[in-house]
Amino acid sequence: MKFFKKAAAVLLAAALIAAPAAGLQAASSPTKSEISASNVSTKYNTKAQNGKIKVTSGSTTLKEGTDYTITKITKGGSTVKTIKNAGTYKVTIKGIGKYTGTKTITVTVKKRSSNLKVKAKSKTYKVKKLRKGKKTFKLGAKARTKITYTVKTKYKRNLKYVKVSKSGKVTVSKKAVKGTYKITIKAKANGNHTATKKVIKIKVR
Repeated sequence: MKFFKKAAAVLLAAALIAAPAAGLQAASSPTKSEISASNVSTKYNTKAQNGKIKVTSGSTTLKEGTDYTITKITKGGSTVKTIKNAGTYKVTIKGIGKYTGTKTITVTVKKRSSNLKVKAKSKTYKVKKLRKGKKTFKLGAKARTKITYTVKTKYKRNLKYVKVSKSGKVTVSKKAVKGTYKITIKAKANGNHTATKKVIKIKVR
């Protein structure tokens, strides 16, 4: 009987010693949390757009480099280093540190406007005054992309009376005949911008 009591006491002591150690082991190996990320739609702004990606775990917003890493970015099937130009990207994100899981999302970068601005307004000239001398003025057009100018009027033979230089200087000939001359100012589209245009009218009466 004494033997059994002694054995029980030894087993109890061993259990008490082992319990804190087990607790310490559990504390040193916390459960990792799963990451989450959603698709992103943004607009081209000349800068890298990686920062637009939001990665979370529950209600916690995670930090790139500390909680997750972007392992791969592709555009049109090719691997790229960053998200910048307009287009559709596939982005693979991997949790690190105390976060786990891998997510692949789509980031869409839309084109922005070429933002055409024109200072000049439509003008009206009387034939009698034009006969005294030609008229000139500047369109004052500015845009994020290349600008082109075209002139249209009812009869093609009259196009010679209104000319626009590459720099946007308009010359109305003193021989101009009556009619309406439309100058179309267009900022061209490119890989990151949409086209925009404006029309200035010159009326000769």
